[in-house]
Amino acid sequence: MTRRTTLPHTDDPPAIPPLPDASLAQCLQRLRTERQWSPAQLASRCAMPVATIHELEEGIQLALPVTFRHRLAKALRVMPQQLKALEKHVPANANNDTSTPGAWHLDLGAPNPHCPECNAPLHLKAFWREDMHGHPIETIQANCTQCLFRHRQEQTPNAL
Repeated sequence: MTRRTTLPHTDDPPAIPPLPDASLAQCLQRLRTERQWSPAQLASRCAMPVATIHELEEGIQLALPVTFRHRLAKALRVMPQQLKALEKHVPANANNDTSTPGAWHLDLGAPNPHCPECNAPLHLKAFWREDMHGHPIETIQANCTQCLFRHRQEQTPNAL
């Protein structure tokens, strides 16, 4: 009978070297390119949509759900806490959601909507869901490509 010996685990993930004003987007892109992976290869290793990788690296998505954080950390061989710490670099006013009544309203008829704060182009994302009665609701999410402006707007088909 062969006796198994286990060695202590010494293969701890390396720390993410600090970057000047490092953001989650910058670090994810740097770690991916250091491994010579495409966004599609990283997405495949994490079982995540490639669109999510693009949104993270472009700074459109500023924080990670816990499951995505753990998948990315495992694939990139870093600690999930390190990725979470990078999310903390997002300023407190980053959740600049102006969907409160009387706030800025996204003009869907505009050919190229721009940010009301810095006039940069907005990245638009639309998706449908149903309310508790089964009625469709369209949600439009607008994220600025330059600053941290974010807006979420919901409308029913009658408003379209």
